[in-house]
Amino acid sequence: MEDITEVKDIVQIILRTDEIERDGSHGSNISIPIYDISSEEFLEFAESAIASETKEGMVNTISNLKRALDCEMDMFFESINVKRIFDKKNLKFEKKSQFLADIGLFPIQTIN
Repeated sequence: MEDITEVKDIVQIILRTDEIERDGSHGSNISIPIYDISSEEFLEFAESAIASETKEGMVNTISNLKRALDCEMDMFFESINVKRIFDKKNLKFEKKSQFLADIGLFPIQTIN
């Protein structure tokens, strides 16, 4: 497999996925990372915050929803072994979501 050192390398690989010959005889082994706080827990925090029906609760709800989504993106990037590129360049939520939108995996207009 090609060396992946830049985000643009990931884009090129994904854009060429139709050219990849698939062989279903071996299956796959994708490792899902485990974090101290899971995306499900962030969603629970958001539910608790919205129940307060205060401005602070609304802000905390939005913050926890964003954290849950960010956690899911990190798990995806880590499971396909490219998270180190995003970490190395210190790319945050907006850049990660834009990248996923650029490759057609994420409807960014619903977020920004």
